[in-house]
Amino acid sequence: MHRKGFTLIELLVVIAIIAILAAILFPVFARAREKARQTSCLSNLKQIGLGMMMYAQDWDETLPRCAMYTAPAVVLPEGGPDYWFQQIMPYLKNTQILSCPSESFNGIQSGGTSVTDDEYPGGVNYTYNLRLHQRSLGDIERPSATLMVVDGTNNYFRLRAYDEATTNYLWDLVRHNDGWNSVLCDGSAKWFNLKWDANSLGPADGDYPVGNPWQ
Repeated sequence: MHRKGFTLIELLVVIAIIAILAAILFPVFARAREKARQTSCLSNLKQIGLGMMMYAQDWDETLPRCAMYTAPAVVLPEGGPDYWFQQIMPYLKNTQILSCPSESFNGIQSGGTSVTDDEYPGGVNYTYNLRLHQRSLGDIERPSATLMVVDGTNNYFRLRAYDEATTNYLWDLVRHNDGWNSVLCDGSAKWFNLKWDANSLGPADGDYPVGNPWQ
């Protein structure tokens, strides 16, 4: 018995259905992959938070200093002011913890410049709260609401307080499904989808989370 093949119209309909399904499913798969990277990043920040806490316990409950706007070429050689991640490195398992799986930047950024360093092959993709520079844990009014380290490619970040005239200083924050990861001053790691840019107000008094340890 002769078997009838597919007609051109039938083939076109099948192709159209496959294309529609692909258009629907590909974004879902992409978000699922990003969700996995988001989880891995959150784990990194949790480890960084633990490293910060162990450092503080060894230094009379004082958090690491911040190299602020010092260029990497000055900070990285011996004798320069250490970056926060260099200070907590003895408490971390490896330098890959400092590399976010959703960020392609593989350098160290500060002072308006960036460098690559063999000791940090994946780069440093997290940024430290400037206001916590050598701050005592006991001075932080709301540790469960104060951001300590967040997604970002610069050495430090500054988040404008509600009553300040300055601007936010925070680069490459939003990475994970329209949001970003952070570790707070109580050691908890969380994802947020709050949006702040350089020209917007920072958190209002009482908002969650905040960048100022006295808010």
